[in-house]
Amino acid sequence: MSGRASLNDIIQNYIPGRETCILPSTSSEDIWCIDNRDILALTVSKDTYQQLGVVGTQLPFKASVPHYTLRFSLLPNAETPANKARRDRAIQKLDELRGRLWDVFFALAEHFSSSTYIQDVTVHKIEPRVRISEDRWIPRMSLSPLHLKATEEHQEDWNRDTASLLEWTALATLGSSRLSTFDKPDPYVSMYDPPEHSQPGEIVVISWKGFMSPNVIRLILEPILALVEVPLLAMTGHSYLYSPVTYISMSKQAGNSIDATPRDTTEPHSEDTWTLLFTKADGGERIWLLADTIGSSDARFG
Repeated sequence: MSGRASLNDIIQNYIPGRETCILPSTSSEDIWCIDNRDILALTVSKDTYQQLGVVGTQLPFKASVPHYTLRFSLLPNAETPANKARRDRAIQKLDELRGRLWDVFFALAEHFSSSTYIQDVTVHKIEPRVRISEDRWIPRMSLSPLHLKATEEHQEDWNRDTASLLEWTALATLGSSRLSTFDKPDPYVSMYDPPEHSQPGEIVVISWKGFMSPNVIRLILEPILALVEVPLLAMTGHSYLYSPVTYISMSKQAGNSIDATPRDTTEPHSEDTWTLLFTKADGGERIWLLADTIGSSDARFG
């Protein structure tokens, strides 16, 4: 669902415990989101921060304009009355500085659709698109862990095989004709060799486009992982760039900590894309690999 509203109206009418995700749908110098843990996160410029009257943390990235991050729990009784009053004044000031309503995306927020304070409400239905391609080269190779004490030669082989699988996944997602068993491109125009031990088979690509909450993604992923007879499974996600939150751990410790979310700032050419690969080992168990492409202004890895 999308619409326009002030952040103050959203906070004052917010109902915790519904695993809702809310964030702006357009880029801005100041960004915010409410994640499914009922935590409001903001990343704001230095000029904005100095006018909000609350204490935050400066982001550690080198940038022409310093940014600061703030976190507030929206759970009942999580804040003292004094801190809640300061939070509300800061949010009202942020709305005042913006000077207009926020264009907002809502996920798992059907109860917002009848809210009178949200203008121009539009409900977006996300439906899967299915593409089936026959006579395609399918890798018949299994992933293996890269040991810390591996030889340089083994590391090179592992990097080559992993890169080959990820390249194949990207081409399969795009529906590239390079994977066709009948493909004979001009070598001066295009050259591609499928991973070693590939065999002819069928590729099924299912795609969804829209703003989806982590819970929806989990509901999509669980039945896919139950397909035990499929030799290779791949899932690629493009994360939303205009958000101060990049990744939330599923561990209980992270879920209970208001500062557990890695800090992030939006850049003009930000990137946050991940691919999750599953193959079958000789014993039949699943082996997985996660490849993540992130921008320089992301604190996930220090």
